Amino acid sequence: MAGVKAPTREEILERARAMVPTLRKRALEADRNRGIPVETHQAFAAAGFYKLFQPARHGGYEMPLGMMVEVAGELGRGCGSSAWIFSNLAVQSWIIGMHQPAAQDDVWGPNPDALAASSFPLKGGTGRRVDGGLMLNGGWSFASGIDFADWENLQVFIPKEQGPPDHRFVLVPKQDFTIEDDWFVTGLSGTASKSIVLRDVFVPEHRVLDTQLITGGPSPGIFAPSASPAAPSSSSRTSCPAASPSAPSRCRTSPPSRSASPRLAPRSMPPRSCSSRTATTRCGSRLPASARHSRSARGGGGTTRSRGSCVSGRWSGSTRSLGRAGSIATASFSSPGATCTPPCRRSPWPGMSRR
Repeated sequence: MAGVKAPTREEILERARAMVPTLRKRALEADRNRGIPVETHQAFAAAGFYKLFQPARHGGYEMPLGMMVEVAGELGRGCGSSAWIFSNLAVQSWIIGMHQPAAQDDVWGPNPDALAASSFPLKGGTGRRVDGGLMLNGGWSFASGIDFADWENLQVFIPKEQGPPDHRFVLVPKQDFTIEDDWFVTGLSGTASKSIVLRDVFVPEHRVLDTQLITGGPSPGIFAPSASPAAPSSSSRTSCPAASPSAPSRCRTSPPSRSASPRLAPRSMPPRSCSSRTATTRCGSRLPASARHSRSARGGGGTTRSRGSCVSGRWSGSTRSLGRAGSIATASFSSPGATCTPPCRRSPWPGMSRR
């Protein structure tokens, strides 16, 4: 599928804006019918919305994941259910791109336009290990867009003898499950987020993705789209001087040249990227006072947790407070005056370093 010319960000957003009046006219119909019209789905496909995060080797555009927010924000001005369907179907191509290449070929080899929905095991869905893969049984809920999907990228929890269960994304073709029409709700009724049921469905191991491998480290996929529009592209070069007791290591990234291609680097030649997960343990500097969130007003003496990222030497992120009475409060912060020194680490592709 090489040679597919990807549209620009502005072209995609302009297509989304042009659809708003039509989506607004169809919004009531979508709610009443408990699903968006097929014409809306076809328009999304024709506009290339479902290709945004699909790997280029399968005909996709490999755009930054932030495009999901931008496009959904435009579509949502016309119909919230339609925007929800777009985002749920499009983002699964991003996750499938981190499955093993053989699994990607199963999905897109016969049909490069194939789509996948995803759902949660809230209706007794179970997975157990068998020789060569997993055996699935039971029900999974909230399969938004399932009427237009060819696959399901199921979320499966596999029990262990000790410790918490293992979480996996598991790819299942549509012929292996049945759809249960149980979506009778008030809000976002047009999403048709129905349930699916599986009975003794075997899934080979190559279609099972360990979600611990897609939190920022290497994944089984060859390519993965950028998780952030601001992430360095494969054409960026990062130098990381060696650390010493008197001079901690700092990373600095030079911008790519204007003629550089935004295509992603293969895992065999990873660029270097720096980021941090928490302020106090990864960066060697405390969060500034302005970034510390106050305790919950109702809880009285509860606990506060902060999560932040070091971007260009500045902290940004969010805090979460849990009071004794069970109340929860969250707040985001950005601290332009605070600097930090993130460690250097290798990232398998741009935008996929740990956050």
